[in-house]
Amino acid sequence: MPLRELMRDIIERGYEGYCTVELVTMYMNEPRLYARQALERFRALLPEDER
Repeated sequence: MPLRELMRDIIERGYEGYCTVELVTMYMNEPRLYARQALERFRALLPEDER
């Protein structure tokens, strides 16, 4: 899935709401670790002025 392009399109259309990240079952042993990684990776895809 082209996440960077998808996020750009959503931002360009003015969306300012929430989004969620779903961790699959195999990550249940270390949920904080994988949640942190998901957030870091998601933020890295955002334009500088949207972080």
